[in-house]
Amino acid sequence: MSKRQPVVEFDSTPFEFSHGRCPKGRGSWAFSVERNPDVTSPAVLFSPSMTYGEAKRFAREHFRKLASHESHITLYVLS
Repeated sequence: MSKRQPVVEFDSTPFEFSHGRCPKGRGSWAFSVERNPDVTSPAVLFSPSMTYGEAKRFAREHFRKLASHESHITLYVLS
């Protein structure tokens, strides 16, 4: 029996609050499983420069590996 990977959901509320718009475009993106993390925390992942869609895939795979025992993960898009 194969093990199911956790479902990953993205919450961009922190980004939208800070920037006044939805996340899009190219840049270095930050994601965390904590809504308001300390930026030096290991719970924060910074992507290399890539599009928002590419960065979401990058973050999804990273956090799935770390939390393989979870069934659901919410990743917050940080500013």
